[in-house]
Amino acid sequence: MMTQALITQKAVLQCDHLTGIVGIIASQTFVTIEKIPILVKGDLVSRPIAGCPIPASGGSKPCLTTINETKGHSKFIFIRNIPVCLKSLKGLTDGVPPGSINYTVNQAGQNFMVEK
Repeated sequence: MMTQALITQKAVLQCDHLTGIVGIIASQTFVTIEKIPILVKGDLVSRPIAGCPIPASGGSKPCLTTINETKGHSKFIFIRNIPVCLKSLKGLTDGVPPGSINYTVNQAGQNFMVEK
């Protein structure tokens, strides 16, 4: 069985272009790991992305915002009835072509709490 770390506000998430970093703000501060809030479903929707290296041109543009969360939510751990986010979290950015540029978790922000 695969073990997945829960991700916190201290996590590092990047667009597929590797230098684009997702800005994170947790929607809840009630449950923390080492005083850092755990992220829940929806926390990474419409978040800013800084540092994407793709230049703006006729057929491309840098990733500037996350669009959604397509996978990576716990089926067992919830905070106020909302699933927590796991290290397997993945979603789409507003990069071009639309619907093809993802963001993923590079570092969970903690390694103590996992889902088995």
